[in-house]
Order: sequence, then C-alpha cells, then structure tokens
Amino acid sequence: MKKLFLLIPLAVMVYHKMISMNLKNVDSREFRGFDLFLSSGVMKSYDQFKGLVEGECIISPARHSILRFDKDFLKTTDHYLGRALDVMITGDFTLYNCYQKAIQAGFNAIGIYPFWQPYKGLHLGIRYPTDRLYRWSDLSRVSGIHDYQYYGEGFEYGK
Repeated sequence: MKKLFLLIPLAVMVYHKMISMNLKNVDSREFRGFDLFLSSGVMKSYDQFKGLVEGECIISPARHSILRFDKDFLKTTDHYLGRALDVMITGDFTLYNCYQKAIQAGFNAIGIYPFWQPYKGLHLGIRYPTDRLYRWSDLSRVSGIHDYQYYGEGFEYGK
C-alpha cells in the first residue's frame, strides 16, 4: 500500500510535465518512466525532431539509452544528467538528413551511429555552452576497437 501512495504523486508529476510542455509528437510511454528526470529542453527538442524526421523514431531499447545511474558511470555525462537520448530511426533516410533535422530541433550534441542494430541512429543531447556543436561518429564496427571519429565519417556508412 505504501508503494501505491508513492507512485500516484509521481505519476501525477509526470503527467503534469508532459501536459504543460504541450508535446505533439511524443507519447510519455516512450521515455519508459524517465520523463521526470529528463531535461525539458531534451524532451521538447525530441518532440520537434520526431515531427521533422521521415521514418519512425525509437528511443533505443538498450540499457542506459536514456539515463545512466551505474556506480561506475561518469556522473558528468549527458545521459547521467538527463540531457541526452539514444534514438534509432527506421525507414529509408540518410543519417546526414537526420543530423540536420537534429540541429534544427535544437540538439547540439549529436553522435552518429551507423552500425547500431537493428537500426542506425543518433545520440541526441543538449550540452552547455549551447552556442557550439559537439559531434562525433562511432566507427567501432569498422576498426574493431572503440573508435570515435570525426562526425562526417559516419555519414559514409549511414546512407
């Protein structure tokens, strides 16, 4: 019974946050209960991104694709601070096109992941200072080691 009393106020807070932000393209279930911990800026930008991009956006089902609370994880990362999502996109598109839409939606920390499975995708985040772009590509599958490269390299594989 105590758990129910704790969950009801939390559910009301999440519902209120979603309604007050007037999100048009996002269903709160996509955030798997992490809505309260995500920054409003990330949620609004993701909503706008979903409205701009062709294809279906799926927040990666991988563990830690929204928030990372592991004791071993750096507590200063975008994911730990609720300022980033890992998003897979289905359909016929180029990662370059999605990258442009991410900037248009207000994201400034964008990772290009052409080898994610089952769909290629992007790390979408907001970092400070917000007046610059933070960009990279993960080409680990090409080199065989953990390999972050110049962001443009990922577009070659993300066609």
